[in-house]
Amino acid sequence: MQIPKGKTTNFLVLTNIAIAAFLAIPAFWEIALLQGGFIPIRFTSTDIISEGLWIPSFLTPITASFIHANFMHLLMNMLMLLLMGRFVEGVIGYYMLFIYLVGIFAACTAEFIVNPNSTVPIIGASGGVSAIIAVYLIYFPKYKPEAWRGISANIVRPVKLLIGWIVLNLMLGFVAPSMGLNIAIYAHIGGFIAGLLLAKPMLNYKFNRD
Repeated sequence: MQIPKGKTTNFLVLTNIAIAAFLAIPAFWEIALLQGGFIPIRFTSTDIISEGLWIPSFLTPITASFIHANFMHLLMNMLMLLLMGRFVEGVIGYYMLFIYLVGIFAACTAEFIVNPNSTVPIIGASGGVSAIIAVYLIYFPKYKPEAWRGISANIVRPVKLLIGWIVLNLMLGFVAPSMGLNIAIYAHIGGFIAGLLLAKPMLNYKFNRD
């Protein structure tokens, strides 16, 4: 199977890499983490908002998506985005960017709902990438989706995918601390749900426009 070129996907990947290269300077990364990371308590405490933070809270889901903890964090996100984003873009074109952005905000919303008073910055493109993964799995099923006990395959397949994604991320959340990793599993789940919900509507919208 030939991989589509994916100009929008390539732009996102190159932008993330360029920003990561700039933030490779430790002092810059620390400033970016504080200023641009998504910190849930900024939305629940007005005192923190006024303490030297110049990026508006509502923009931090976007800025946080361009900040990565280390090279492996960046590499994993960009590989998944590059491989699956191009195929998604091959189907719906640049509309995949909308899904990516919604995934970012859905991921941060999920983290906020679970722990609204957290002071730990949430960073990385995982929310947007999770949304793209969900759309990819809907558009390119390994097996033909089948109905179950009268329930449409259009409902059964997303539910199965979501259950599998939740189980996978809960397992990662259990194992990761022992490996010295901190994974925002709820961000992954939130982004994935956004992708599942948007996959078919965006496909219909794209072809209705065409």
